Amino acid sequence: HYNNLAGFGEGSDMLPRRFTHEPSTSKGSMGHVCELDAMLEDYYRLRGWNERGEPTREKLVTLGLI
Repeated sequence: HYNNLAGFGEGSDMLPRRFTHEPSTSKGSMGHVCELDAMLEDYYRLRGWNERGEPTREKLVTLGLI
């Protein structure tokens, strides 16, 4: 929440281009690229955040932050 208040938000969650465009050469993930958009959707949902990467009002209340 602090990061959002400090100006971080939609578009701030990124990885270097090589992770999202160049197939991995590492054992166990050989040939795969990171599906960041899909991963962020799941991550935000599991955290109780909206699609812009911000905690929802409900989540902030649950955590006792507001």
